[in-house]
Amino acid sequence: MKRKIKKGEFLKKLPKNLEFEKIEVRHNSSTLAKEIESRIDISSRDAYRLATILNKNSQQELEKLENFFYERKFSFEEAEKLLLNREEVEIFKSLEALILGRRDLALKYALQSEAMPFIYAMMASLRVIIKIKILDLKSESYDNFMKVTYPKFKKVLPHPYFVFKNLKIANKFPIDKVDRLILKTIEAESSIREGLPPKVALLNLINNFS
Repeated sequence: MKRKIKKGEFLKKLPKNLEFEKIEVRHNSSTLAKEIESRIDISSRDAYRLATILNKNSQQELEKLENFFYERKFSFEEAEKLLLNREEVEIFKSLEALILGRRDLALKYALQSEAMPFIYAMMASLRVIIKIKILDLKSESYDNFMKVTYPKFKKVLPHPYFVFKNLKIANKFPIDKVDRLILKTIEAESSIREGLPPKVALLNLINNFS
């Protein structure tokens, strides 16, 4: 008989060394945004959004963006792909597809990544969704989230852009379902460590994602 899960239990129980939890809020976003505007043909709003997701190697990443958009029209979606790692991009796509009932599409996105990093990314995303649910955060504009909402809870939340990307997803999931999904990601990880082929474990995870 399965033990009943208490609301928010995984905030205490899950490992604390996941990659996303280590990401710190970037400082001097306004200054960096001005530099971005001076080097890329971009709006002030998009420049600020980029500044909040650039990591500590901001100059290296800014050079990458500058080269990529030298003769291209700026696209925030393309910039995200350059700045976020593959697992981060695919996990957002997969979770959104699952919300819409598109399991086939979720599988397509999931299988574009390595299984174990994808499972860890999914676990990290679900942990943030639990926090969002407990804090009762709602979908809102990025500007309002950064200026009003995030400063209130920054001590208990990871990087703001990662939280913002999960807001829309979180509002579609009841908290008890998120708890069940976290259990399934833990089971998938354990099955891989016990010898199940990673892709098989990932397929099982997506197919049983309900």
